[in-house]
Amino acid sequence: MNWVRNLIGWLNRLIQSGEIRKWTILGILIGIIAGVGSLAIYYSFEFFSFLLIQSLAHQTIPVPGSNYGNGNFVLPAFHTVPSAAELLIPVSTTLGGLISGFLVYRFAPETEGHGTDAVIDAFHNKGGKIRRRVPIVKLLTSAITIGSGGSAGREGPTAQIAAGFGSFVSDVFHLSERDRRLAMAAGIGAGIGSIFSAPLGGALLSTEILYRRDFETEALVPSLIASVTGYAIFGYFFNYQPLFTIPAGITLGFYHPTSIAVYLIVGIVAGLVGIGFVNSFYAISGIFKKMNRVSKYLRPAIGGLLVGIIAMYFPEVMGLGYGWVQVLFYNPYFFPLWLILALVIAKIVATSLTIGSGGSGGVFAPGMVIGAFLGGAMGLILNPYFPQLTILEITIVTMIAFFGGISKAPISVIIMGTEMTQSYALFLPLMIATLTAYFVSGKHGIYRSQVDNRSDSPAHYEEYHQNLRKRKHEYF
Repeated sequence: MNWVRNLIGWLNRLIQSGEIRKWTILGILIGIIAGVGSLAIYYSFEFFSFLLIQSLAHQTIPVPGSNYGNGNFVLPAFHTVPSAAELLIPVSTTLGGLISGFLVYRFAPETEGHGTDAVIDAFHNKGGKIRRRVPIVKLLTSAITIGSGGSAGREGPTAQIAAGFGSFVSDVFHLSERDRRLAMAAGIGAGIGSIFSAPLGGALLSTEILYRRDFETEALVPSLIASVTGYAIFGYFFNYQPLFTIPAGITLGFYHPTSIAVYLIVGIVAGLVGIGFVNSFYAISGIFKKMNRVSKYLRPAIGGLLVGIIAMYFPEVMGLGYGWVQVLFYNPYFFPLWLILALVIAKIVATSLTIGSGGSGGVFAPGMVIGAFLGGAMGLILNPYFPQLTILEITIVTMIAFFGGISKAPISVIIMGTEMTQSYALFLPLMIATLTAYFVSGKHGIYRSQVDNRSDSPAHYEEYHQNLRKRKHEYF
């Protein structure tokens, strides 16, 4: 093992020799883990999905464009009496919640819920420190939760894996607390940028998502290096395809000023529904936290059981849900209006039950899917009155505006949305709708660990108070 110590020593000397070398090396190292971690999350989810959703519950779920998914999918018939196969869905989701709950509360309780919020909390309040077991536990529990049919996303786990490694390398190379926080932020950007095939948006997200109204600008360069590295690794296995594909021959864009009114309406509705999602999410989470007579090990199983019951009637709520968004892109009339409106509510409740009960996963993916369902419904309603806009355009804009508003990271989510859908011609509509949703949703954000700005963060307490004391001294 002498070669390992020699390598670490050599890297440490390079890291200590200057800022550019330090963040280039650390960014590449964090990016490698983000890319590999994204692959691990992806294939782990595929394994448990095959084992539980497909083999046990006999359910087939469509896939997004990055997996060569398209609109060739048959909508399951809605019926009030579940079939024998559908009765196995709650078995799958309950089993997933039971296993996940045991692993979470036995080995790393901080991996419960959505991982991105835990990373934000670690940045502000824990000096950027994440226990070394957290990434491994988060990977396994999230794969089981999502793979069994729980309504959650894989971006939070990936961000927690990469951020955890950023904390680890900071200890290995004896970095300062400031550098540890920046390395952890770079991990957020690399993890999310990799798994979403959106390297620029992921890098920007790492600077924006920490605050409601501010940016961690120092993290931008490390995040860019890490995000590009992670994307280069993860994307290689999927031919660098975007997450979603747009049907051939479809032209997206902004062609008429009256469209501004539509996108203002889209932003208002997305912001209001976003408030409902946030309130529902934390109300259900609060209910589970108050279940003092129920073991915390069993709460995710209860949440899984309830999600399974919903999924017997609305199987579209299971798992990530990206495939249904892809189907919606190819066939805007795939869902009847009543069903797609019902799916907005069902997905909100299923996500709140899955993650709020203590299940492990992210909220980014469910947020995008809820936004897409909402956009599909708004497209069906508005298109007859505004024929210059396609239902696909309204769907994409609503999807991004919805999560951009509740994440309090509108700029980076706009960039990520265009990378995920290659809808660069929709920048103006996206700006109008997403910023409207951001202001309409107000203080209602899905990430409770965010603070308003840098001066409110314990991580920057000394920095701002030293400046204040200096100014007082100079004044007097």
